Amino acid sequence: HPAGKVRIPSCPTQAQALHAARRLLRLIQDYRFAGEEGIEHELDPGNCNRSAWLAGVLTSVARATIAGPVPMFGVTGRKQGDGKTKLSNIAVTLVDGKTPADDEDGAKIMWDLPIEEFEKRLAVFLMRGTKILKIDNVEGEFGHPVIASLVTSNYFQGRILGRSQLTPSIRADATIWITGNNPRLTLDMLRRTIPVRIDLKHEHPEARTDFLFPDLIGHVKQFRFY
Repeated sequence: HPAGKVRIPSCPTQAQALHAARRLLRLIQDYRFAGEEGIEHELDPGNCNRSAWLAGVLTSVARATIAGPVPMFGVTGRKQGDGKTKLSNIAVTLVDGKTPADDEDGAKIMWDLPIEEFEKRLAVFLMRGTKILKIDNVEGEFGHPVIASLVTSNYFQGRILGRSQLTPSIRADATIWITGNNPRLTLDMLRRTIPVRIDLKHEHPEARTDFLFPDLIGHVKQFRFY
């Protein structure tokens, strides 16, 4: 809130929690998700894909307080331009206050890097204390062994960028988000991932202009509280 006046009850009721969830879901009410037929309101958290996105945001905020590992969140869709990257960037902005595009060293990794290079990039971000690690535009089969290991462990040890030595054991507090058009997750990755499936049912999603928040990322930055 721009005025800095946010009161959080010490023992919130279920009604208050639902109200807070709908406030967050309002940010993505222009999105359409798979399985929403029969749901009357776009702020209804009853859709599993909207709830999965919200779970990803809350998990990323609370990650450092969670003792065990957390799942990966996979934002997928059928077409280019349907907003997968922006949907994940909203989560990043809510959690970090900026998107990977705001920083040339933003926390994103190319999904098809060789394993050694992938480990080095990952080690850099984890040592920085990155809260969300993004892997964008995944194509085809995705079953990266480093990521599969990371989402089942609290710690990571990998190669140091520019050196031929390993990092010390690093606390792995980053939540991993991937995006892609119909990626095929291997069985190991599938059971470690919470899917967020976009289904806009629009022939040219990139041509849409009827948005509640035309500059959605800017809106999140302006009204983000903490």
